[in-house]
Amino acid sequence: MRVKICVYSLVLMFISITIIAESWMIAYIEGETHIHRGSTQEIADFGSRLQPGDTVSTGAASLAILESSRGSKIKMKENTRLRLDSLEENVRVHLQRGGVFSRIVRLLKDSFTVTTPSVAAGVRGTEFFIAYGLVIEDEADIWLCVNEGSVAVRSAQQEVLVQAGEGVNIINGSRITEPRFYPWTRGLNWNTDPEAGNVRDTTDLIALYYDLLDIDYD
Repeated sequence: MRVKICVYSLVLMFISITIIAESWMIAYIEGETHIHRGSTQEIADFGSRLQPGDTVSTGAASLAILESSRGSKIKMKENTRLRLDSLEENVRVHLQRGGVFSRIVRLLKDSFTVTTPSVAAGVRGTEFFIAYGLVIEDEADIWLCVNEGSVAVRSAQQEVLVQAGEGVNIINGSRITEPRFYPWTRGLNWNTDPEAGNVRDTTDLIALYYDLLDIDYD
């Protein structure tokens, strides 16, 4: 009888370990980064723990890398603001300005979604970049490109699957261009591991913008 009780206790212990929710923290910082929590604001530091509802913002010439307990990473470019809506099995973040690189560990049933006011990009395991462009009409255009895996991009009017090596432009927050290769994506710095080298991405989308629009409107 005692043996059975011990075995049962071990099973319960194993189950309790496997259902622990995913946690996120600030893994790396260059420059100035803040965490906004409710009505408070604090300067982020290495190891700062993040909570659902937090907003993380980077300043000029700054960057931050957010990392989950399962190994997924989000690299925030300078002048970026990201709200963390959900950080459990189905992670959901809202990009309010700037741009982010997401490197998501492939999971069996969990999901990861980046939203803007007009677009949602959902993945299971992949590496992609999403950023705001200029306001040409009423809303800012959104750029998205995929380095590994695939991303389902949804607006109010369309849903498009973007594969590795492809990119799209969501024009005026509604029309998604046909996925295609953009030469500028070769210059993006996809590295999210400071120990492996430089993680700063210096791509200036605004400087490239009119050339990019010429490609889309051909």
